[in-house]
Amino acid sequence: MLPLLHCQRYENFVKALGQLKEHLITLSPESAMGREYFYRLQQVYQEQIATLDGEGIELERVPRWQSVQTEIKRAFRLLQTEIMFLQASRRTATQQQRQETCLEEIERLQGYCHVLLKDE
Repeated sequence: MLPLLHCQRYENFVKALGQLKEHLITLSPESAMGREYFYRLQQVYQEQIATLDGEGIELERVPRWQSVQTEIKRAFRLLQTEIMFLQASRRTATQQQRQETCLEEIERLQGYCHVLLKDE
């Protein structure tokens, strides 16, 4: 079972991911508001997710938590890269492709968080 602090932080991260996802769907890639949501997500990740440790997690669950936490870190770096590529893209077709890739990474990250939250 995850400690309450972990659960709250993962829920905050899922919420921030959802906000970015919503804005990626509804706003143009060049929108400063879209970047604002990504920077907010980055802040939540750096302050709440990246700083988590295994303290308070049942010993037999720590390896699974570490594994999923590693996947979250990897997927978040991929999302950062895709967001950067999306912001740099100029052609509509490229923007749409990058936007789809970003949405897939967001869903992957949400899935990892749900695995941990469900595992409680």
